[in-house]
Order: sequence, then structure tokens, then C-alpha cells
Amino acid sequence: MNKYKQIFFYFLLILLITSVSIIAWSIFIEPNLLIIRNYELNIPNWPNTLNGMKVAVITDLHVGSPFIGLKKVNQIVNMTNGEQPDLTLLLGDFVAHGKSHNAAEPRPSNPNINWDCIVRPVAFTNELSGLKAKLGVFAILGNHDWWYDGNDVHNQLNKANIRVLEDELIKLHFNGQAFYLVGLSDLWTRHPQPIALLAKITDKEPILLLSHNPDIFPLIPERVSLTLAGHTHGGQVALPFIGPLVVPSRYGVRYARGHIVENGQHLFVSTGIGTSVLPIRFLTIPEISILTLKSI
Repeated sequence: MNKYKQIFFYFLLILLITSVSIIAWSIFIEPNLLIIRNYELNIPNWPNTLNGMKVAVITDLHVGSPFIGLKKVNQIVNMTNGEQPDLTLLLGDFVAHGKSHNAAEPRPSNPNINWDCIVRPVAFTNELSGLKAKLGVFAILGNHDWWYDGNDVHNQLNKANIRVLEDELIKLHFNGQAFYLVGLSDLWTRHPQPIALLAKITDKEPILLLSHNPDIFPLIPERVSLTLAGHTHGGQVALPFIGPLVVPSRYGVRYARGHIVENGQHLFVSTGIGTSVLPIRFLTIPEISILTLKSI
């Protein structure tokens, strides 16, 4: 074997080993990881009296997808509580199954459902009931929740003392300062009306708005201090220097992940925890996002 053939052989060998390693990592290792990632966000219309509020964001659990069972949900609860958040927010897509898995009660006669991997809402919400936060634990629903059985997920969350905000708002207080928490219904499966909902707020207190899908962001009035969303999974697969490859958004990668500022308005998109469509993650480690909010 001459010198050039040897170089080519070793190049192919390295390429093969690298490819196999990346595939193994993205299928068997990264989706099974879970980290706490801290963010400090400076946001508008946010008074100094609310500075330092710590908000835990949990989204896209997709319980029943690979590596996301009741044991992982319990781990998520313990890790989140360990951060001692002032407010814990769950941004939807609690279940893994889609349109062909729309039965709230298991029926073995249904051939479309893999009963071995499904985890019913009553089971994982019992685990989520362990979440603790000084101002409370609140949730919205996502498209997968409605494709499964949104009413069942909604009811089980409420029974677990997790308040679901389905086109609803609530007034909370932190350090004596009032602010609003506004929860929108899912953009793909419901009919959220953010302008009409926000019109119910007649005072000038700051607003945190929850939307499972970030595509609603261009319709959000500028008086909202921060919009929080999930849904994208950060693309699930990202490449160095390129970023996410495929994002379930009409805007492509525009709202894929992280803290986004457009025309003075602020959006935070968490990459979430579970997987959908393909059970892989690469350079998008599952995370619980811990936000510390401060005024600009």
C-alpha cells in the first residue's frame, strides 16, 4: 500500500469512527442527559422590585418517548426543586403521542397504540405534583397534548395542583410588586387570541406571557415584558457553525432557541427535554431552563 492509499485509508477509518460515534451519541447518550442551564435576562417593562425573580422553565417532556419515563420525571422534579425557583412554568407537550394515539384510557384492542411505552397523564402528573415554587407552579398545553387528549391532560395537571392557564391570566405578587402571568392556548390546535386576552388587563403591571409555540411572538404587544415558549426542541439536531437543521416553525430557525430580541420585544425559547418525530438530539442537550429576570 503506497503512501497516498494509506492516507486515504486512515481518512476513511477516522470518518467512519467519527460518524458511528456521533450517531451513537445522538441516539443513546445525549437524549438521556439532563442539565440545569442558567440564564440572566434583562427585560423591558420590568420594575426593579421584581429584579432577581428566579423562574424555572420546563417544556416538551414528551413522556413516553425514549429515556422519558416516570423515573426521569421524578429526576426533573428533584433537580428543579433543588434550584428553589420563585415560579415554575411548564410550557406544554407533556405526552409523546400524536393523532393516532388519542385515547385517554388504554384499550388493548386499539392496534395503533404501543401500550408498552405509553405513560398516562394520571401517572406522570402524580410525579409532577412534587414541584414546588414560592409563587406556584403553572402550565399551558401543547399540540401533542391536544392530539392525545387535552382535556385529560388539563384535568390531571389541575388535580396535581398545577394550575393550567388555557387562554387565562392570573395576577401574582413578588416582593410586594404585582405582575401578570398570561397563558395562551396552543397555536396549532386551538385559537389563541393574545390581543383580546391582554385587553383584559387594565392596569400597567408587567406581564409574562406563556405560549407553547413561539410563532405567536410577532403578534404579541410590546407591553409584554417577556414571552416564554418551547415547542422547537432547539431543532433537536444542530451542527457546529451551522446551528439547528430543522425547526417546526414557519419562521425557520428565527425562533429556534434562547433569548431573542426583536424590535425591543423579548422572547425566550427553551430547547426542552424530550424528543419528537426522531428520538435523537445532537448539540441540543435536554435542559431545565432557570431564568433570573432583571430590568434593563
